[in-house]
Amino acid sequence: AKEVRKILANKKLAIARADHLIVISESVKKDLIEYYSVTDKKITVVYLGNSVKTRNKTDRMTMLKSLPSSYLLFVGNREGYKKFLFAIRALCEVLREHDHLHIICTGKGFSTEETDLFRELGISERMHHHFASDDELSGLYSNARAFIYPSQYEGFGMPIIEAMSNGCPVIMSNTSSFPEIGGDAGSYFDPENGDALRTAVTECLDDDHVRSELVRKGYERSGLFSWEKTVIETADVYRNVLKSHKK
Repeated sequence: AKEVRKILANKKLAIARADHLIVISESVKKDLIEYYSVTDKKITVVYLGNSVKTRNKTDRMTMLKSLPSSYLLFVGNREGYKKFLFAIRALCEVLREHDHLHIICTGKGFSTEETDLFRELGISERMHHHFASDDELSGLYSNARAFIYPSQYEGFGMPIIEAMSNGCPVIMSNTSSFPEIGGDAGSYFDPENGDALRTAVTECLDDDHVRSELVRKGYERSGLFSWEKTVIETADVYRNVLKSHKK
């Protein structure tokens, strides 16, 4: 607790001393204004880009031939506010209704708490962990039935753009920066409502039109984000700050 207080104090001091702040979403900007009393003019939003490039279909199939043919995908950390355990409890019913559906997770290996829950729910054989490189991650996105993102809060949510750029439907929380980044290309649910998550996933699995529209819109949406754009807009902020100092 002492270390956390120190980090927060240092962060507050850094924010107060900064000439200008670059943030990765309007959601973060809103938080800075609300919790740190920063003025609107001192903040510029610069979105992040996408580092997981799409691979060709042949490469993807070779890379993933040992994985289940039908699966939902979780990417990254799964602790606490990421709401992974909540999502698994909600989705175990969907797994029972879809005999050949599995769940693949990247990031750290499964914890004892996670494996105990899988055993309790009777879904251990349907849960898989895969340490993935960026190339493998592209393949995982491309072949997934959907990418599930139940986190309660993210400043940006880079996996949203990664998934969309690789033709993977995104089913995500309706909180923090998610609607801002995903726009109309995502399927949203309340991260406190298991029924809402089940409904969104089932619709994506069972309705080909819904799924194809999410894929189509996702490709379009992901095209709005690039590291080139990030660099240009970041450089503009620096130039403007330098100009203000010369006056």
